[in-house]
Amino acid sequence: MVNGSTYFVILLFVLFIQFGASNKSSAQQDGLMEATEAGEAHSQFLIGQIFNSGDKPSDKRQAIKWFRKAASQGHVDAMFHLGVMLETGQGTAKDIKEATRWYLAAAKGGNPDAMYTVSKMYGNGAGISKNSLQAHHWYDKAIKEWDSHPKLGEAIGNSILRHDR
Repeated sequence: MVNGSTYFVILLFVLFIQFGASNKSSAQQDGLMEATEAGEAHSQFLIGQIFNSGDKPSDKRQAIKWFRKAASQGHVDAMFHLGVMLETGQGTAKDIKEATRWYLAAAKGGNPDAMYTVSKMYGNGAGISKNSLQAHHWYDKAIKEWDSHPKLGEAIGNSILRHDR
C-alpha cells in the first residue's frame, strides 16, 4: 500500500529522471510541483501515471482526474491512457463513447497506440461504426509512426501480436 508521501517521493523521482535530477535545486524541485498544480500538462500526466500504478480504487480515480486534466490541455498520451481507463472501467464506470472520443483525439494528435486502437475499433465496430477503410487508414498511420521509431515499433508490434492472439 502506497501513501501520499510515497507518491510525492515517486513523483519527484519520475520528474527528476524526466527533467534531469543532477541540476535541480530545491527551488527548481518546488517549481516542478508548482507547475503541476498550476496546470502543466506533462507533469499532470506523470502524476496520472503514478496513481495509475496504484492498487486501490482511489488511486485509479486520481489517475483519471490527472489524465483528464492533462488530456484537456492536448496531452496525447494522457488522452490515450484516459481512453483505456474509460474503456475498461478502471476508477470509473465503463464509458465506451467517451473512451472512443479520447482515443480519436489521441490518434489525431499522433499517438500510435491510439491509432492502432482506433483501427481495431473501426475494424470491429466497437464504440464506433464499423468502417474497414478507416480501420486500414488508422492501422497504416500507426505502422508508419512506429516505423519512424524502429525499436519502439518493434517492441509495440511484438506486444500487439501477443495481445491479439
